[in-house]
Amino acid sequence: IGVRLVGSEMCIRDSGQAIAWYSHAIKAAEATSRAGDRHSEGSTGMISSKGAHGLKLASLLGRRASALLALGRYTASAKDSQRSAELDPSLVEPQITGAAAMMHLGRMRLAEEMAKGAELAAMDATRRRVKELNALSVNELLRRLHEAIAAAALKCGGKSGRGSSFRSAANGLQTDHGSLEKAELAVLVEKVERESGNVDGPGESRDWLGIARRACAEVAALKERISEVEAMLVAKSFREVSEHASWLMRDYPYHLQLRQLRIEGLLALGETEEALQLVSQLLEAAPEAKDLLYAEARLLFITQGVDAARRACAEISGSVLTPTVAGQPGHTRSAG
Repeated sequence: IGVRLVGSEMCIRDSGQAIAWYSHAIKAAEATSRAGDRHSEGSTGMISSKGAHGLKLASLLGRRASALLALGRYTASAKDSQRSAELDPSLVEPQITGAAAMMHLGRMRLAEEMAKGAELAAMDATRRRVKELNALSVNELLRRLHEAIAAAALKCGGKSGRGSSFRSAANGLQTDHGSLEKAELAVLVEKVERESGNVDGPGESRDWLGIARRACAEVAALKERISEVEAMLVAKSFREVSEHASWLMRDYPYHLQLRQLRIEGLLALGETEEALQLVSQLLEAAPEAKDLLYAEARLLFITQGVDAARRACAEISGSVLTPTVAGQPGHTRSAG
């Protein structure tokens, strides 16, 4: 699945080391960018998205966001992804990373916006590539097409499928390419190059347009599933609410709406002890999530009485975080 494939090999091998390295590089890039902005634009002290420094910082933030996502640090990953997109909206991967992080946090509107932003950025990159290819001769385009088809066949290990379908198309073009407009040929070359990974230039070996479109589809699918569970709650199908929310939470345990739906389903079934156990487990990973703290106070009132609920409410009043930034391991719970 597109969203879940985000992250470089370095991030997958050793995300912690990657984060440390990128953090050091980001700090240096921020200092350089501020110094350059003060020199060229006055003493604003703000980091500009213009120029090489801002673009480099955007790339570094995007890479750190991928590493953070791999470690399940969704809040930090979302923050870096947003900063990267603000500095350089043409970068596709940080926006896909951001969409994944926002999905895990349950911030579905922002997840949808970032996935669509990634798709638009990938489409712009595709149009630029087609324009470059249009400047080449027909013979050169055909040569590149066959190279890309060979790469696709190698990628597929010689199996039938996309590589063979591209080869059939190329053979038809070779016998009668005069009937095909050069612009159409350029579009086909771009498509085969992109999907086969046979694209010139560093960091361009992935089908980012396809990945971005799968990210959009993932966000839409999760939104639809949540709507279905919400409809179950309205219909008072509380057992189904609890079960379906539980299934979805296996992939998205920090998703705000899903955990609220699961808790509501358990409460409606009178399974308060199980609901309290669930809340306690979630609070171990997200100890300052206010929605969980309020749910705990509510459950303590039901199971243990007013005094227990008051103590829980005192703890909530000492909390400094909001639900939108909860869900990241490593927080320390307030003593109240």
